[in-house]
Amino acid sequence: MDILKPIKNVKMTVDCCVSSLGEIAATLGMTYSVEKKHDKEVHFMPSYEEDRGLIRIYDTKSGLTIDPTLGENKKINATIMKELNTRLLNGGFMSI
Repeated sequence: MDILKPIKNVKMTVDCCVSSLGEIAATLGMTYSVEKKHDKEVHFMPSYEEDRGLIRIYDTKSGLTIDPTLGENKKINATIMKELNTRLLNGGFMSI
């Protein structure tokens, strides 16, 4: 599985996704900020020390797309996406 490949058609709300990514970041000792770009797109920006990542979340008719291909530090994105993939595969999130 390519960790840095966007995950498409995720059946959860944007708020639930941001909350879940925030929980993952906190568990991994990272801080984060969230920037709402418009009604259908949010940027989740995890940070660890001086390194920053960027995971784009956007809402489509068939579900969320979670895109870790942006940002200056792909390693941070990959770390979070690996945990997100594990939780999604194990049913570790509720769809709200």
